[in-house]
Amino acid sequence: MQKKQVGFFLFFLIIISVFPFLISNGVKAELTQPKTIEESKGFFEKAIKVIIEKIPAIIKGMWKNEILPIWQKMWGWVKNFWNNFFGEKLHNFWYSFLKPKINLLLDKIRALLGNTIEKEKPIIERELEKEKEEIRKDIPTSTKSYIEKFNELLK
Repeated sequence: MQKKQVGFFLFFLIIISVFPFLISNGVKAELTQPKTIEESKGFFEKAIKVIIEKIPAIIKGMWKNEILPIWQKMWGWVKNFWNNFFGEKLHNFWYSFLKPKINLLLDKIRALLGNTIEKEKPIIERELEKEKEEIRKDIPTSTKSYIEKFNELLK
């Protein structure tokens, strides 16, 4: 229920926000006020059809001419601000302080894991052999068709 209300509300907002652009882009000439009752019956159907046909071009024009340039300017401001105030400071902090400590920590972890893996290698190989033997034992019983297994389950 709530999803339908949100969907209707979003559709309504899109129509309300696009309607002024429709009027300014020549849709007003296509949609005229009905003069008789017969004309008014198809007015809303014609209005929705015209709106649906014109919305993609209008949104594309708004995106290309209004929204995208604003976002590009904002990105330029953020990029310049970042480069001017934080770029060099963070670069020096990373390469002189943080990266060497992280590399040292990673080397210790690799050494610790390498020793653990070497210790556990014979155990892992024994477990793999056991699994192989179990699989070899299960192969003759797994040749039954799935239907036969299903029938056995139903009994």
